[in-house]
Amino acid sequence: MAENLAELLDSYNAVTLRAIADANDIHPPEGKQVPKAEMVRLLVDRLFTRERVLGAWQALSPADRDVLERLLLQQGETDRWTLRRMLRRAGLVAETPTQSPRYGRSGVSYDSGYIGNPQRADSRVLEDILARLTRRGLVFTRVPASTYGQNVKL
Repeated sequence: MAENLAELLDSYNAVTLRAIADANDIHPPEGKQVPKAEMVRLLVDRLFTRERVLGAWQALSPADRDVLERLLLQQGETDRWTLRRMLRRAGLVAETPTQSPRYGRSGVSYDSGYIGNPQRADSRVLEDILARLTRRGLVFTRVPASTYGQNVKL
């Protein structure tokens, strides 16, 4: 399982990994910046402990906890489209706002539209909720083996 966790975390950029570590009070020895591979090892060792996960769970808002529980009912992994549809039907997420095209990026593959932000604490937009759950180290996204959708994983 540690290899899967390391592979999952390695798919994130170093800045995101540091943000996850900081949000969960996980710091490298002597507080210095470390290479990405070392940050991945540090997170694998410390992020997935029972105590840390329980603390993160207890810190969730009731609404975010409902979203996480729905994901658990999907055996902990589902594609984003299915998750969004299920959560919309349950009234747990809001419609994702449309994003105005950004100069020079409209229509290119890396222009993904609305970008989730964990700082939007009261937002019920799925991308914001997933960003908050990721920052807490509870939910991660990964690029699927197929080209259909993006999976969300506990």
